[in-house]
Amino acid sequence: MLTQQTEEKIITPNPALLITSLRDIGYSFVSAVADVIDNSISAHAEHIYIDSTWNAGKPFLAIIDDGVGMSKDELIEAMRFGCKNPLDKRENEDLGRFGMGMKTASISQCRKLVVLSKKRKSIAIAIWDVDSIYEAISPQWALTVTQEIDGCNSPDLPPLFEQYLKNKSEGTIVLWDKMDRIGTADSSPNELEKSHTHQLALLKEHLELTFHRFLSPDPGHKKTNIYINGNPLEAFNPFNPKNITTVELPEREIHYDGEVITVQAYVLPHHNKVSAAEYKRYEGAEGYLNSQGFYVYRNKRLIIKGTWFRLIRRNELNKLIRIRVDIPNTLDHIWRIDIKKSNAELPEAIKKDLKLIIERIQEAGKNVYRHKGYKVKEKILSPLWRRTDCDGQLSYTVNRENPLLERLMSALPENLQNELDDYISMLESNFPRDHFFADMGEAPEKMKKMDVDMTILFSLVDRLLESNPDMSEKELLQTEPFCNYPEQVKSYLKMKGENTK
Repeated sequence: MLTQQTEEKIITPNPALLITSLRDIGYSFVSAVADVIDNSISAHAEHIYIDSTWNAGKPFLAIIDDGVGMSKDELIEAMRFGCKNPLDKRENEDLGRFGMGMKTASISQCRKLVVLSKKRKSIAIAIWDVDSIYEAISPQWALTVTQEIDGCNSPDLPPLFEQYLKNKSEGTIVLWDKMDRIGTADSSPNELEKSHTHQLALLKEHLELTFHRFLSPDPGHKKTNIYINGNPLEAFNPFNPKNITTVELPEREIHYDGEVITVQAYVLPHHNKVSAAEYKRYEGAEGYLNSQGFYVYRNKRLIIKGTWFRLIRRNELNKLIRIRVDIPNTLDHIWRIDIKKSNAELPEAIKKDLKLIIERIQEAGKNVYRHKGYKVKEKILSPLWRRTDCDGQLSYTVNRENPLLERLMSALPENLQNELDDYISMLESNFPRDHFFADMGEAPEKMKKMDVDMTILFSLVDRLLESNPDMSEKELLQTEPFCNYPEQVKSYLKMKGENTK
């Protein structure tokens, strides 16, 4: 209740200063384009076209869709900063939230935003011009509204309209004019053009991942087609579900406030199960180590990828685990999704549930690395190396009881036996552990296994059988290195006509 000493003052934000702040809210080029595409998908567009050229140093970018258009009044409201309450209930498939995305995303990349929308064959155009707001005698939010395509002082708009919407009854063009966030202030024209080309390449990768569930939808759902300069985008599913060696774990549900969050975990194939090209493709620019963890989708649109939300640490044995988390837009408030829709925070209310799911999933990811090793280990009675786990400390030592080494030791005089044993001890203590771990973590597929000279291998077979004439074929094939080449050893024994037991 106001008193005589208390009064209310209506303070309108200075448009020029506020719009400058909004331009630096944190959008990247790719996240800004993705935010505009959200509106096209929410408008039920079947085709979304992105056109952008260097245009002789005056680049523009246009996003055109054939979705439900807007009337003049609807367009004016859509151009309002904060046109929707983020707490209001939205349609299930709505990808928006704050009613800020299209405007803030656009002006973060350009100084002039032109939106043309066609609804029931009627055209409406609205323009936010940052320079006009700066230059206004009295600061005000002055939105230009017109129905004249040629009268909006944007030479790139008429040909875009002719190409995409002239023969359509509905659709929308979002045009970024006067783009000023390409490169840096001291970049040369050639460097700026290269930067523009590079941004479009990054955009392709970003959109193919962010909207992969629209580009390649589940059966029974409508496909959204997206093009960049006429080239269709192809969905990139980070879980590689079509590969038969990808492990797909049972879907789980988390219930909160009457809503359902679904969690689906995948374990990607080990590098020796796929081609080098396929392994590299799913590694991505950040590598497998940095791509493990949760991939959070809001209404099937990717929001955040490759994070464990600090529930566990990234490690080598988990690096093939990727977990899809699907949340509805009704739970935006607990996930604290930001205005750019490129970040989210794990709600405390479901942290315990996700932690339990991680613990169940981790073992499946580790088994991709461990299972083959355990299977082989069970068959080897005389390995070349021994793995020892003592009080949580792992060590690898040469197996002195391997029959090949025992035979060599017994053939040497005592002084040379001691020298050889000392040399082996030095090899063990100087194993290049750090380099090996770094190389395996960065690119395990590049770790070359040294080829074995079969002449040497067969010579070792002869020597071992000579000193152990009672050794059976089974025992021989349970001894390293022979167990690693069973078919070659069997063929050699057959050829020699050895009568092994």
